[in-house]
Amino acid sequence: MADPPALEEARGAQQRKSDLGLEEAKTTPGKDGASNIQVKWIEVPLPHAVPCRFAVTTTTGNALEVSMEQLSYRKSYSGTSSLQTDITPVAPNGTKGLLSVRDVTTGELLEQPWKWRARGGGMAGLWELLKRLFT
Repeated sequence: MADPPALEEARGAQQRKSDLGLEEAKTTPGKDGASNIQVKWIEVPLPHAVPCRFAVTTTTGNALEVSMEQLSYRKSYSGTSSLQTDITPVAPNGTKGLLSVRDVTTGELLEQPWKWRARGGGMAGLWELLKRLFT
């Protein structure tokens, strides 16, 4: 199933800036084909990494359950219509994580995995690290 337009747009912006690399999202429509979940990736620039937090929305009045997992980190959230998560914990390159969103009212489910990636890369990434260390 194709990603909702809001997720595709968020993916494009997120891939350019954050240290989190999105992998293929899995979506399961809810009752009567409901596809209301939207996720916005909000970058949070820190001195040595750019993690994200997530703004999650669904139809007004619908109950949401959201979980964020990465290594031994597990955090659950619940709300109605919309909510925001905490910042993803900074992790080593290659560490995987998962954002799971469920619209309790319709049964719709979105699972978005990510993997931490090195910012920059090669000599350019090394040069940026050296500049931060000595300035």
